[in-house]
Amino acid sequence: MKLTTTDLTNLNNVINVCALVGIDMLLLDASTDAPMLSGINSDRTCVIITDTNIPVLETGSKLALKKLKVLKQRLDLFKTDPQLSVELKKKPNGDISELVIKGSKASSQYRTSPVNSVQCPKSIEDTPLKTIKMTREEVALILNAEKAMGSKKITIAVKKGTNVSVELSDGSNDLFSIPLSIPAEDIGDEAEASVISYFHTDGFSPLVRASAVENEIVSIDLYEASAKIAVNGYVLTMISPVDI
Repeated sequence: MKLTTTDLTNLNNVINVCALVGIDMLLLDASTDAPMLSGINSDRTCVIITDTNIPVLETGSKLALKKLKVLKQRLDLFKTDPQLSVELKKKPNGDISELVIKGSKASSQYRTSPVNSVQCPKSIEDTPLKTIKMTREEVALILNAEKAMGSKKITIAVKKGTNVSVELSDGSNDLFSIPLSIPAEDIGDEAEASVISYFHTDGFSPLVRASAVENEIVSIDLYEASAKIAVNGYVLTMISPVDI
């Protein structure tokens, strides 16, 4: 089978989003009634799980991709070719064995990975707490502060139910703090007076930066042990690391 133009666009888009946080492997599973795409980075701090804006496979097929950077490079070889096509070749069990990328004058192979070698979560069970929102100006200040402070972690604190602040610290624990102008909103079953969430900046910052390009207001849903943010039509989950 061949990917449609929409499928190819979705494949490129999801690869680009994954590259923001170092997600370099994906599993596209069409073996159920609800096809799903999932991926995780090597640090296991960022996850993508989605059933929207994904390439369509034949029912029963699975497509396992590792080294997404390599696939992106091969697709980019043909990105200006009006005759670009991508053919999916199958194994006897229906799983995809390789992608054959063709242009008007050349072609390239990309061999897929064994399905069982790509272990990605299919769901994340977590308790929703708050939605916080940042203006583009606040995002810009936070990102500049990250560089100035050399911060590796970021803290989001909600106090008195709605008051939100973002904190960064350097290696000596000198603190940068900014109160956000938009109050937090409850999304859980119970209103929480206080919420403290921690994340690595190498996952948080590129996602917030990308979201701010698309949106004047960046929205983040905080959960007990994670947070979700939408970028380019995909929702990515940041896992709060236990070592912070």
